[in-house]
Amino acid sequence: MVIDQLMKMLEEREEEMIKIRRYLHQNPELSFKEEKTAAYIADFYRGKAVDLITNAGNGYGIVVTIEGGNPGKTVALRADFDALPIKEDKCSV
Repeated sequence: MVIDQLMKMLEEREEEMIKIRRYLHQNPELSFKEEKTAAYIADFYRGKAVDLITNAGNGYGIVVTIEGGNPGKTVALRADFDALPIKEDKCSV
């Protein structure tokens, strides 16, 4: 039942998730320089029912707390959003 609900939610948000992924991949920023990326992610969460902390850590970190409606276990997710300074070989993709 929970898996079915999750899959439905993901399907409903598929286009939005693709748009976000494309933006992040088309606008990479190196570590400690993620100003636009942090602003983009913060803008996504503004106006939603979450606690949002910006300028965390090095100044571009973001902490989002989403309170569940039921008592029980807590899940924590962590993600990096800095780009790596690599040169891609587009011929082998």
